[in-house]
Amino acid sequence: MRFAVVDLGSNTFHLLICDLDIKNGSFVEVFRKRSFVYLSRGSIKVLTRDALNRADASLKLIGALCQAYEVDEIKVFGTAAFRLANNIKKVHQSVNRYLATEVEVLSGEQEADYILKGISWTINSNAVAYVVMDIGGGSVEYIYISGDQVFRYSINYGISVLRSDWQRDDPPTVDQLEWLKDELDAVHQQYASPEALQPKFLVGSSGPFEILESMMGSDQISRAEVENVIQKILSSPQGKRSDLEGMPESRADLSLESMAVLSHLLQRFPSIEYVQVSPHGIKEGFVRERLDLD
Repeated sequence: MRFAVVDLGSNTFHLLICDLDIKNGSFVEVFRKRSFVYLSRGSIKVLTRDALNRADASLKLIGALCQAYEVDEIKVFGTAAFRLANNIKKVHQSVNRYLATEVEVLSGEQEADYILKGISWTINSNAVAYVVMDIGGGSVEYIYISGDQVFRYSINYGISVLRSDWQRDDPPTVDQLEWLKDELDAVHQQYASPEALQPKFLVGSSGPFEILESMMGSDQISRAEVENVIQKILSSPQGKRSDLEGMPESRADLSLESMAVLSHLLQRFPSIEYVQVSPHGIKEGFVRERLDLD
């Protein structure tokens, strides 16, 4: 069966088309496409006309691609922008028009659950504690794992939200970085504290972690190397960040916000020794569910 997963994120829209082998519980990727729609640029609560137009054009293309690849079944889900935007109905209408289906709007906790399912294709360690992080445009998901213990939650402080709400210079000053740390500390205090788990490594499952993989040339990066990349990005003005060696062109714009959020997590957990970039994430979590593997 040819199955398509459409991930409508607050920054990017993703299409994954794969052939499912239900009997053997496996899949083969056929096609993958990512479009930078920047749905929440400007505001995540009231989407701009330009953002809605970009979303409509992207969904029209996704619909045409699903037809061209003769997809049998389509799953469409939306994340933070679909939870928070007052005028998201227009995007729902575009989905119905071009894909003839409805959008499943995920809660932050559901996002975390599907992310965990997705990374389990390649990472499934019960021997040591670890943390999974997904940095999105509208929200950031955190999953803390130690043996059978799983703590997960989502905060509405994604990188597009930070771009709008964080008043800073470019690059930010020490005081501005300290303000952000205090702000994120206050948000995290609303949830059960997992600090006692002392995770040994961090799994990154979303696009911003491509920055680390591209700049370091590896999908496993030591803490010292990660901190070095973070420092380079946080100390460089916007015009210079895109010139950093290995910086993906598509990720340069929001790289500072991405690294600021990542830096905060590393400060919270000195026990983290390295970052593992996962090739799988939330979309593959839906594939896993469709294969009925959990």
